[in-house]
Amino acid sequence: MSRTRLDNCTGSAVLIASTFGADVQIIASIQVQIGSVVTDNRATRNPQRVYSDLQIDGAIQGRVLADTAAMLSGKSYASFCTNNPSTFLFGDGGLRMGRLVVGRSCTLNSISPEVTTAGGAGAVLRLGIYRLNYETGVSTLLLDAGTVDASTTGVKTLAINSAVKAGDQLLLAAASQGAASPAPTIRTNTGSDPYWGVDTATMSVAILIGAQVSGMTGALPASPPLGVVSSGGVPRLIVGVV
Repeated sequence: MSRTRLDNCTGSAVLIASTFGADVQIIASIQVQIGSVVTDNRATRNPQRVYSDLQIDGAIQGRVLADTAAMLSGKSYASFCTNNPSTFLFGDGGLRMGRLVVGRSCTLNSISPEVTTAGGAGAVLRLGIYRLNYETGVSTLLLDAGTVDASTTGVKTLAINSAVKAGDQLLLAAASQGAASPAPTIRTNTGSDPYWGVDTATMSVAILIGAQVSGMTGALPASPPLGVVSSGGVPRLIVGVV
């Protein structure tokens, strides 16, 4: 087994390979700037070992993992979802967010939820996007897009103009507002997102799905303290890419 250290490699591809006898297998090609990468070239033919064979400084961690969403022009993308979409009665004052990793620098031009059962008179959904610090878990408001009517059913779309960068960790956010009775039911993403860890208080919920804040009225806050979502899912928000 050989050990290789690569320092200050900028721009061009860095190839990580495993060796077995005279055979060489290329595991990954990373088009990013690397401050310091340490690799062990092990006797393995399993390309899925690439992330365990790399130690990468935190400043570029998001970019290395940024293949989550290709962000192709003309396409639309939703936050992380491992199960089929479901629905959720979205109580007033709740703010829920799902994570989306940006795979290409681009501009987002729309954001859309779906109301599956209408809320009472005055029901609205306030939509927005936060940028998540992957290492600290702190979120910073990128965009408060305003509100859509949740007293009728259907897909509701707001036009936006928000530039994002490859590697950005976004939180697509929706808050139920208007103090309507009943509250609206919305389409949700369900399943789990490993980033949020496990719910040790409820061991039957293996992995959490997103973030939440309660008591939300008016404009979205700049950097709210985040709780975690263990049931009900997060709003299925679709963003369009220019």
